[in-house]
Amino acid sequence: CMSLKMFKKGDEIRNVAITNCVLKSNWCAFRVGAETDADCSEVTMSNCVIDCSSDGIKIHSCGGSIIENMTFSNITMRNVERPFFLVADTYTFDEKGSNCRPIGSVIRNINFSNILSAHKHDDVYDRYVADKIPGSVISGSYSGLVENLSFENISYDYVVYNNLGFNLSETELLFDNLVSVKNA
Repeated sequence: CMSLKMFKKGDEIRNVAITNCVLKSNWCAFRVGAETDADCSEVTMSNCVIDCSSDGIKIHSCGGSIIENMTFSNITMRNVERPFFLVADTYTFDEKGSNCRPIGSVIRNINFSNILSAHKHDDVYDRYVADKIPGSVISGSYSGLVENLSFENISYDYVVYNNLGFNLSETELLFDNLVSVKNA
């Protein structure tokens, strides 16, 4: 739906504000990366609704990029498979299109607050549910650093019904006053 990407080293994405939007996509509602070789910082998203997306907020730093200083607040997600997907790794392509491993990538100083995510599907074999387990991903790698993440007042409610209408699972995950998650 909305994606911030730069392909030229030395360029950068800075000072982006997204407010009062409704985002809907079969793949990802808001994304930074993955094919981003340039740095990205000072991004704010607030007062938005994300509806019917596989991923809600996806930040994927690779190619040696630094993604930092972002704030996401007052966001409602409806039927979003993975509310948060943050990965720092080294997957990239060189100028000839060959897979290569550059220097490390970084995701840091990302703040999430006042986010409600509710996910409900009528059939356990729905295309969103059949191939992956719902939830969120936060991951670094041997050369990808994720640090200084803040989650405050985050609520995630997930319900799946099978084709007979029976509730197969109901999970509520509530981050209450969780101030910081840091890479050890």
